[in-house]
Amino acid sequence: MRVIEFAALSLETSDYADAVRTLAAELAAESGHAASAHVEVRGLQQALHPLVRDESFRIVSEALHNAFHHAAAQRIDVEINYEARQLRIRVRDDGQGIEPEVLSRGEREGHFGLGGMRERAALAGGSLMVRSHPEQGTEIELSVPGARAYSQAAPARWWFLFGKFSPSEIGR
Repeated sequence: MRVIEFAALSLETSDYADAVRTLAAELAAESGHAASAHVEVRGLQQALHPLVRDESFRIVSEALHNAFHHAAAQRIDVEINYEARQLRIRVRDDGQGIEPEVLSRGEREGHFGLGGMRERAALAGGSLMVRSHPEQGTEIELSVPGARAYSQAAPARWWFLFGKFSPSEIGR
């Protein structure tokens, strides 16, 4: 898919949230629907391990594609939560939801989206949760432990911001 390739390339030159915003805008234009996507970042942005960055981006890509093309959603929210202990990314929509039979099987016959997202989450060292009810939308949540998600440990300045250490103690 051209859109994913374009947005994935922007991961190298911009931050993760900007790449997701670019992807959402491209998918909205491609789908022709009036749906809007809102991307929110919580916490102190950190560089993601390349494998986690790429696999999580593909999960978000699949979730956004489904919301724009299949869910008849009007609103799509993406939350990127940089927490000390984990990276959590949620994609929620207000669309038609996933049929209960499809959820219980783990995928729609002949489709590999949900199964592929689960495989990508496992490859990234995380877990994927899918919540959906007919006519009430869908929520996809990826959680990856911080030690696996971030390229390096949480910045030492985090402790300094909360007055735990003096600048001379940081880095010891």
